[in-house]
Amino acid sequence: MEVGQLECEINAGKGVIVYFQSPMCGVCKLLREKITVVLEKYPEIKILDINLKESPELGALLGVYVAPLFVLYIGGKEYLRKNQNGSTALFENELDRLKRMGAFDD
Repeated sequence: MEVGQLECEINAGKGVIVYFQSPMCGVCKLLREKITVVLEKYPEIKILDINLKESPELGALLGVYVAPLFVLYIGGKEYLRKNQNGSTALFENELDRLKRMGAFDD
């Protein structure tokens, strides 16, 4: 993915998660699986996977230098940034709150 394409994806979606991972990272795979389960309730949120080894410039663009880490964008603006230490239950609670507020509505 190119820088311009990433910026377009972030700005085009109501809810976009940019997930930064590394190919040999077991924690990255586990966290991605947990996020996938949470996002089953939120089909309106798109997830973009970025491999930091292949695209370090995309990580640098968003200030990400370590994996795993994900950033939630709403309407093109960064709303939430979490790493492997973040609770997926708290993340799900936050998404529920945002949905109730209409953050992902068209």
